[in-house]
Amino acid sequence: HNMLQFVHNQIGNCNFEVSQLGGRVSMGSIPLCCPRCGESRIISEENSSGKDCYKCSSCRLKFGNMEEVEKLVSRLMKFTFEVKDLFGNYISMMIHNDGKDCGYTVKVGDDRPREGKMDRDFWASFSENLFGQWSFHKWSETYFGTASGDGILWDMEASFERMHTLSVHGCNSRPVFWNSIMKTLLPVIEKS
Repeated sequence: HNMLQFVHNQIGNCNFEVSQLGGRVSMGSIPLCCPRCGESRIISEENSSGKDCYKCSSCRLKFGNMEEVEKLVSRLMKFTFEVKDLFGNYISMMIHNDGKDCGYTVKVGDDRPREGKMDRDFWASFSENLFGQWSFHKWSETYFGTASGDGILWDMEASFERMHTLSVHGCNSRPVFWNSIMKTLLPVIEKS
């Protein structure tokens, strides 16, 4: 049960909450902010194809290209993450879709890995959010905070059919949509 508390603690541990950013543009009911730097001053514009997209007024990142999002969602095969701290607490999770079945593997601490089937609707919703609302493909590759931080090391990776793998990792710092991903995956972790 210490490990489940560790997982719950990770939900509250991020640099800032999206709800505190006060974004001027919104995607549905969620304030829109830059997936890389968290800036809430977002400019709505058209991309070269004439489709709507967004640009961060701070780091100038362009994101929200729905054609790109749809391509990533359709080719995503596996998403993994690992979180560990300096005290030996550890959790790893992999969710996957092999075209026929969706499933998960969760390993918490020294416990043996637990596997299970995953609902296709959950996979579809997670994949769409991962690249749509959370723009995982636009995150920085690394997030490093101060040496006096909480000592949390983490890695996330998205693997695709016929495409390169996207990897993101960090220590003592987390991306703006960290809580969204953790809150979405928590029911699967608790179920296992």
